[in-house]
Amino acid sequence: MHALPTFTLLRGASYLKDNRLLPLGWNSSHADGPATQPFGIQGDSDFLGGSDSIVYETTIPKTGTYTISAKLLFQVIAPRHANELFLAKTAEVETFQKMFQKADRRPEELATATISVSKSE
Repeated sequence: MHALPTFTLLRGASYLKDNRLLPLGWNSSHADGPATQPFGIQGDSDFLGGSDSIVYETTIPKTGTYTISAKLLFQVIAPRHANELFLAKTAEVETFQKMFQKADRRPEELATATISVSKSE
């Protein structure tokens, strides 16, 4: 039986992985710790498992009051990826597809941040 990659892009020559969002209770000494360790954090000096900070730089007009809001959403598997997986007609995929269709697939809000800035000349 020929195993299909779960996503077309994985058929490329190579790919990078970034899994900074570690599962609750993740531990490097667990039997699966090495296989599930965070990747994509090279050069990120303030990374801590379960948290990180990001700086966005932008230019805003010289005067006014501005509110900037951001949300971090998490989705276990995007519909696009699931639909590609469903092209493989195996018993395992069909079972997963039934569970997927019954599941609450709405993205989960992990964090929010809001800042208000007032500028005057």
